[in-house]
Amino acid sequence: MIKKDILIVTDILFWKMMRGNNNRISSYCNYLSLENNVDIFMLNNDEKDYSLKNCYYYDDFLSDDCENIKEEHVSALNSFIKKKLYADKKYEIVIFPYIWSDYLAKDKHDLYEYKTIVDTNDCLSKRSESFREYGVNYRRPYTLEEEKESLKGFDYIMAICDEEKLLFEEMGFSNVFTSKYFYEKPNDNLNKLGFIASNNLSSFESIKWFYKNVFKNKLDSNYYLYICGDLSKAPETRRMFLGKKNIVLYAPIFNISDFYRMVDIAINPCMFGSGLKIKNIEAISFEKPIISNKQGLQGMIEEKKYGIIEEANTVGEWLGKIKYLSNNINHSNTIHKIQGYNQKNSADKIYRELNAVVSNG
Repeated sequence: MIKKDILIVTDILFWKMMRGNNNRISSYCNYLSLENNVDIFMLNNDEKDYSLKNCYYYDDFLSDDCENIKEEHVSALNSFIKKKLYADKKYEIVIFPYIWSDYLAKDKHDLYEYKTIVDTNDCLSKRSESFREYGVNYRRPYTLEEEKESLKGFDYIMAICDEEKLLFEEMGFSNVFTSKYFYEKPNDNLNKLGFIASNNLSSFESIKWFYKNVFKNKLDSNYYLYICGDLSKAPETRRMFLGKKNIVLYAPIFNISDFYRMVDIAINPCMFGSGLKIKNIEAISFEKPIISNKQGLQGMIEEKKYGIIEEANTVGEWLGKIKYLSNNINHSNTIHKIQGYNQKNSADKIYRELNAVVSNG
């Protein structure tokens, strides 16, 4: 499958996961990101979060004087798309949650052609009518004619259920399809970092460096560091870490799956040593996001290309990667990528050459 460049244009802070419409946008954003390059153009600059990968804010791209907010949005969006074009990115699909973004879909730039999709989320004329019947004003009321006029500006209309698909078709539209809602329960507290290792000098020096340089003073106080395996029982480890705030020494681990059930993000701040690190492969096998450094990622060229491991070599990079993977959307996207990688790498593929030698020996 060829990856497409997709842009989602919205004023909804959907990563906050507080409402149904937020969750819906987040769900298909995660899904589309598995096999495509998805960017987000945010029309709301109230709470900027630059830790979100591929999220851009409209006021960072304003270049013209505009008379109103809609003109600002149009100007900024066209400026953004133009800059992305110079960086060799041409969006093939642009998705607009809700029909009130119709002014952006209608006022396309003339740099190249792309298809637009409106995620209706609701048939707003029907919703407005239901509110009125109950004696309540809907915050963005639409008449049937207003909704029809807005929908004309989009190439495709995405309905949330077949019943609403039928309503749009009855309005005279044939470019309608249904995408319901898939919800994957997020982990609300992605704050447990885990290091599992045998008792050797390399492992001790590695976790000591991470604790002193990254964890101790730089990370927020709501993070926990789990040190597991034989390393956690070693006298020098217990002297250094026992009783320290937010440090969990967990031993023994009878089943490695116990460790990966406890932690959200695996770390491997390897200071010295050579060769492929087994703990990295184990983390991927248990579908756990992992952060390591150049030393720890030896022998993992394919995994790096696949985008299923994060590399951090400086204190700043470690802090950035931890914050990045602590975000529900980024954490979920990484897990989906790992699942895709694992499906393509069975035991038969891994041991293919070994099996050939054994079979022909």
